[in-house]
Amino acid sequence: MKLLIVEKKALDINFIKRMQYKLMKGTYDDIRYHDKQERSGEFKIHDYVTGKNEIGRYPHEVESDVKELLSELNTYQGTDYFTAGVYLHAIFEHIIPLRMAEQAGH
Repeated sequence: MKLLIVEKKALDINFIKRMQYKLMKGTYDDIRYHDKQERSGEFKIHDYVTGKNEIGRYPHEVESDVKELLSELNTYQGTDYFTAGVYLHAIFEHIIPLRMAEQAGH
């Protein structure tokens, strides 16, 4: 991750999945792993929502939403990287794209 930041490389879906896999491997429960076939480092395949406003995108919308977010961030020309990072986090949390991401972010 440090190399990505230092070299200012573009974020991509594979990087996001790899990072989530490293952070979440071994943290699944039997129901999600065996019954629901969810895996760390993969987009969610079931409709999980969280909170009173039921945030989270449908599984079939996740990949295109993440691609759109990454495209927006990768073409950002400004210098306010803190706000860009906060924006990434907020939108990513709203999408809830990855297996168990709703547990990791809250």
